[in-house]
Amino acid sequence: MDTRPLVSIIVPIFNGEEYLVGTIESVIAQTYLNWEMILVDDCSTDTTPAIVSKFLDLDTRIRKITLETPSGGPALPRNKGLSVASGEYIAFIDADDVWAEEKLSVQVDCIEHSNADVLHCGASVINCKGQQIGYLNSSKKFKCIDLFFGQSNTLMIFNPIILSSALLKNTSDVVFREESQFHAIEDWLLWIELSLKGKKIRMINENLLSYRDHDNSISSLDGEKQYLKGFYLYSVLLLEGRVGLGKYFLLNLIHLSRTLKARALRTKQ
Repeated sequence: MDTRPLVSIIVPIFNGEEYLVGTIESVIAQTYLNWEMILVDDCSTDTTPAIVSKFLDLDTRIRKITLETPSGGPALPRNKGLSVASGEYIAFIDADDVWAEEKLSVQVDCIEHSNADVLHCGASVINCKGQQIGYLNSSKKFKCIDLFFGQSNTLMIFNPIILSSALLKNTSDVVFREESQFHAIEDWLLWIELSLKGKKIRMINENLLSYRDHDNSISSLDGEKQYLKGFYLYSVLLLEGRVGLGKYFLLNLIHLSRTLKARALRTKQ
């Protein structure tokens, strides 16, 4: 019997037939064996149900939830998965991403020997064909800003955490806002809320995830909207008393600069 902590892995899926097999296989290939995978099908209309059924027959650690009506985003499916998760730790992976086989083993060992409540890592960026096209690793940037402004303020300025890279302690504080206004930034708000509650967020400087960048990914479809929704996020933090008026205006000014810079870069492409 495996005495190491159980990790509950939650995978929200909507029409994920193109990449889902690779995602599930990367979890099955983990050198860390004590996990359960909860596949949450958000009313897929492609071959996703058949793919899920195939893996249910192959591995007893895999189970599924099928939603009765489309949720319109990944927040509700993730929360459904959280409601039945029994692991000491929680991990999320999107249905188009891929983990390195040592991902869970490295992260569980690190989080067990640290004071972290959330542990994330860097990522290789891959395209629709699985070819590496870049890296996402904000370790140095986050440490530099964190040194001057502190963890919570740094997380309000930018989101350095790829959700598929994170391992979290399973507590009642881990819940996503389901309002449509937070679609594509619900994970960013979660990190801010956890930090404001005193949770420690740490990063290991290893690329243990292959993050897929393709035309149908949420980050690609909502790229401009993600920036614009940042202003709404700050308004919510102000109205809920999480930030004062001065910080609210400063955050908006910084975010406006980042939004204009991102727009200019996209125009040049």
